[in-house]
Amino acid sequence: MVSLHFLICFLCALLGPIHAGRSTRLNLDAAGDEGEENVEYRSTNSKHFEVELVVTRHALSCANIVKDWGPGGSALQKVVDDPILSGAGEDGSIAMGKHTRDAGIEVDAVVASVLLRSVQTALYQYPGHDVYIMPYIRETGASFPNPKNWFKKGNEHNRIEIGTDNWPLPETEQKNKMADANSASRNSELINGKIHWLSETAPFDNPDKLGQVVESLKQSLGDWEAFLKYFGEEFLPTLTEGKESGSKITVAVVTHSMFMKDKEFDIYKDCNQHWKGAGNNRPLNNQAVAMRYDATLDDTGNTYSLKKHPSACRAVAPGMKYDKDKRLCERDIGKVCYADLKEAVWKFMPKVAEKKMEDIRDKYAHSGPDGNAQTLQAAMEMNELTCTDGKAPGKERTFSED
Repeated sequence: MVSLHFLICFLCALLGPIHAGRSTRLNLDAAGDEGEENVEYRSTNSKHFEVELVVTRHALSCANIVKDWGPGGSALQKVVDDPILSGAGEDGSIAMGKHTRDAGIEVDAVVASVLLRSVQTALYQYPGHDVYIMPYIRETGASFPNPKNWFKKGNEHNRIEIGTDNWPLPETEQKNKMADANSASRNSELINGKIHWLSETAPFDNPDKLGQVVESLKQSLGDWEAFLKYFGEEFLPTLTEGKESGSKITVAVVTHSMFMKDKEFDIYKDCNQHWKGAGNNRPLNNQAVAMRYDATLDDTGNTYSLKKHPSACRAVAPGMKYDKDKRLCERDIGKVCYADLKEAVWKFMPKVAEKKMEDIRDKYAHSGPDGNAQTLQAAMEMNELTCTDGKAPGKERTFSED
């Protein structure tokens, strides 16, 4: 499958980035307050808006868990299919959402990348809003450079993904996985927004099946400028209906760390001091920064073009920093995430899994009459990924308490 992905991606990369043809514009239910604030920097066009984009990194995901605490590190991370959030990630999203609202920032709409960890973060960090999945803001990490840029030294722009953690599952499987995650979550009562999947927000007009595949892959490549163009043509016109010209619109954009730190994008150029200044080489989980754009209605009266506002990028949410030296509890991982991790370990690292079971057997070899039962249970549950006693030395609960 990797070779197939490579061939398809190589083909779409050579054809160059395109914008999907659309027969209808998005039908949005979201609407903000009219005339919230006057704009300091205005276009000469008769209709314009100040648009504030609150760019947010997703919360601690199942892939982050296995990278930092699991047996396989970054190698195993790459084989967790379209990972969801961990239990700690849900908690972090809720905490940073409260921080944002307490700071007086309310969003009018929420968009997210096509990957599930981004969609879930949007639901928990910005509750009460529908989430619109958008193209062009997917993770750009764990990838190789687009062939078009092979001769451009140091260019990180428009990379091609190779890890399954950064490939979205088919939409039907995504919906099923989200349903399972929501039903198992201890925070499920907080989810009150509808998800508008990519098939709704970016349908294809191209009747050719290969053309659809190529177009889909192109839309998946991270490209901030392509996102702004799509956002202004397909999202803003409906979102601004009924709003007074000159008013402010705030939209949360939930994306990924490697995308935010891509040196080709405005996000990095204008906002990197908010994570690098704290000694971090990338945004923390749930960290959010706000960028302002002047949106101007074009001569056709149908679409908006976005021009970067001269004001500085500002911090919105500081993000969550986790102590990687501590052990995780199953509560911190989450039931569905935990099942995904066990499947990945057994499927892709059977020798590692067997070694861990041997270590567990040795550990319980002299544990008394119940030793066999304990050994079996520990092996089944891959006990090395959890802590069973929050008070035991070296096994402190990291993010939550029972």
